[in-house]
Amino acid sequence: MKFRKDINAVRAYAILGVILYHFDFTFVNGGFAGVDVFFVISGFLMASIIMQRLDKGEFNLIDFYLARCRRIIPPLLVLCFVISVFGFFYLSPPDYEQLKRHLVSSIGFYSNYIYWLESGYFSSASKEKWLLHTWSLSVEWQFYIILPLCLVVLYKIFNKKTLLTLSTIFVLIGYVTSIYASSKFPSPNFFFLPTRFWELLIGLCLYFLASEYWKVKNERIECYIFYLGVGLIFITYIAFDSTTPWPGFYTFLPILATCLIILANNQTSSLVNLSPIQFLGKISYSLYLWHWPIAVLMYYLELNTIYFKLLGLLFSVLLGYLSYELVEKKISAILLLTTREVKFIFISVCTTLIIVVYYSDNIILYNEDEISTFNKIESSPERQRCHTGGLEYLDPKLACKFNNQEVQWAVIGDSHGVELSYSLASTLSQVGEGLVQYTFSGCIPSYERKNDFSVCSKWTNQVVKDILGNDSIKNVVVIYRYKSAFNDDKIYANLGKEESENKKMNVSESFYKMVSTISHSGRKVFVISPFPDSKIGVSSRISASNIYGGDYKNISVQKRNDFYLENSDFFDFIYPEISKFDNVKFVDVSDIFCDENVCYAIKSGIPLFFDDDHPSISATDMVADLISKS
Repeated sequence: MKFRKDINAVRAYAILGVILYHFDFTFVNGGFAGVDVFFVISGFLMASIIMQRLDKGEFNLIDFYLARCRRIIPPLLVLCFVISVFGFFYLSPPDYEQLKRHLVSSIGFYSNYIYWLESGYFSSASKEKWLLHTWSLSVEWQFYIILPLCLVVLYKIFNKKTLLTLSTIFVLIGYVTSIYASSKFPSPNFFFLPTRFWELLIGLCLYFLASEYWKVKNERIECYIFYLGVGLIFITYIAFDSTTPWPGFYTFLPILATCLIILANNQTSSLVNLSPIQFLGKISYSLYLWHWPIAVLMYYLELNTIYFKLLGLLFSVLLGYLSYELVEKKISAILLLTTREVKFIFISVCTTLIIVVYYSDNIILYNEDEISTFNKIESSPERQRCHTGGLEYLDPKLACKFNNQEVQWAVIGDSHGVELSYSLASTLSQVGEGLVQYTFSGCIPSYERKNDFSVCSKWTNQVVKDILGNDSIKNVVVIYRYKSAFNDDKIYANLGKEESENKKMNVSESFYKMVSTISHSGRKVFVISPFPDSKIGVSSRISASNIYGGDYKNISVQKRNDFYLENSDFFDFIYPEISKFDNVKFVDVSDIFCDENVCYAIKSGIPLFFDDDHPSISATDMVADLISKS
């Protein structure tokens, strides 16, 4: 297929959006849509290659797959090799174990499913995954496998007009499916081919339109259409952000924009022919591969000033250029011209690399004390079974009960109460008392909030009702991530938003009502104080300490005064109210996480978190001791 400078240019605009977004430039909060632009381009180019060769009777399925391998795999393998060597020496064992899984899934082109299982693309934990960006390569590769198989069969049965009609129908079905799934199943909707294929398949529609029906030949009109397309892409980058359901209704905007650019086929515009734009377009694949690990490294090392962001951009371009020149161009050319024996050696080397990485273990680099620290980065073993959330939440009547004893204790809160439930249950088992766990992800204090936060409020109301209806429950522990409850715009993807301008007052009133209702029933209430965050995952903090060459037995995260300032809403709105009750005990846990001056992620070799903000079992064991002594 003839090289098109306009498509190369739109690659540049796509990669610009993606890398600016990943380096946290806030004026492009919708830069993730650059991936959608890439999908349309890839779909169009693949459809063009396949259909043109089918028309000539020259299409060979094996040759097509080999060409994709030569294009995609060598740069990806080099990236994976470099990251695996770096990870072996510098990442903590938990981080390295995660990296190994991601390396294998990336090279195997199923990483999109792995990342779906682990967490969402927009979560904070995603910034600690060195190969997260390979999810889009996996989606494309899966599409590359299916598309030619379908076209080879359908080409023999239908004419091009019918193929266009069928493709359009499937595109519309895919688009509608993504809209539905964006609210019902946001994470799989983002990562899965079934809700992404339409963005690639529209490229086939474009091929038929461009080759059979598109008749605009006026250079000025083509130029205007191109400008409109580029403008719509940048509007997408500016207008949307991570709270926008994606892919979903608004995804039509960058898709339409890319379609307009491809149909315009404008080769003369200054926005096409700018040398920097053509340069970025040519290195866009390698730049895409290398920019994300650099962004992750900066996140690990907390290099978040504008100076370091610009430095990260420049370094990404440099590595992208080197990868393009030394790997994309040279290795791909060598593989195209070499004998079967050389290709076999290349495949063998790749396979060996995967096996070596998968079975390597960097725990051998650490001593017993350090290994002990790693082993204490624990979450509750009952988290999966006992914690709930989302629209299909666990009915409070089915909540987990611990110790097979008469339930005398209840824990109510968000996900930050899961580990405390487990630790407190372990403590209570020694005195023969039972505990019931009521925890719901991202559920802010919402007692009797009616429709403002309907699912969460419904669950909370039922929990309080169940507690009041169980005479054996004498003690109730309340724990929330108050900072999020007061300040986060998006607490939980499926739960609706707090619309009131007086959110802080509403949260504090709901909390007060809940505590007051339980307290007036004669039960003792333990309100757990706020505690700091690790900001980034604690295992990643160990990795960062390795990179800096520091000691990670004591890793501080912030000044104690800053911690209090971050949680000032709790002390301003909630603490004054709960202090009025005689049977409400305020449990101050700050000394567990902080000394007089600073707060820690790891303190005296004990990890206080198991990720970036949830307390570890080691930390909640100490909180449970405080409660039992109260």
